[in-house]
Amino acid sequence: METHKHLVSIIIPTRNRCALLQETVGSVLAQTHKNLELIVVDDQSGDETWSWLSSLSDERVRPIHLDQHAERSKARNIGLNVAKGQYVLFFDDDDLLPESALATHVEALTNYPEAVATLSGHLTFDPEGHEQSFPIVRSITSRTIWRELLFGWSATAGQAIFRIDALKSAGGWDESYSFAEDHELWLRMTRRGPVVLLPELLQKYRL
Repeated sequence: METHKHLVSIIIPTRNRCALLQETVGSVLAQTHKNLELIVVDDQSGDETWSWLSSLSDERVRPIHLDQHAERSKARNIGLNVAKGQYVLFFDDDDLLPESALATHVEALTNYPEAVATLSGHLTFDPEGHEQSFPIVRSITSRTIWRELLFGWSATAGQAIFRIDALKSAGGWDESYSFAEDHELWLRMTRRGPVVLLPELLQKYRL
């Protein structure tokens, strides 16, 4: 495992959704940015999830099996505690990453060293093939977004890559939250510095 700069840790908590997880993992491993580690935290699944994860031969995949059900925030923190990357992306087990997603995020974080995170637009899709685009800016910009978040705007973690040191210093995920935990995390993170807003749609969000 490479540990030099620009290593991205992708952390996916999962529970009983093996078929969807396989698609998600496939999209991560197909990234043009190859310097990554994929930490999949199996939150005590009762299906074939763990046997499938254990069968993967890609050395970038690091599966973790939990003996007790932990919920998403705790599972994410468990992954964060073992992550080796300079940057971290938290991703749901049913969403997809366009193949240039990591490369685009990493380039922006490299060009804007003061930023604590990058944030992109996203695209939604459903089983019938309907898609809808949700861009957030027309051109790349770095600025604070704390006020927008305070007044109700929100983003999912899957739209963003965080600097792992900034995230750890903020305390990671608050495990007392089981709803709107993304919004709570963003409120803390954006008090620590600006965020690079990207015009690209770098998350495919499954409806």
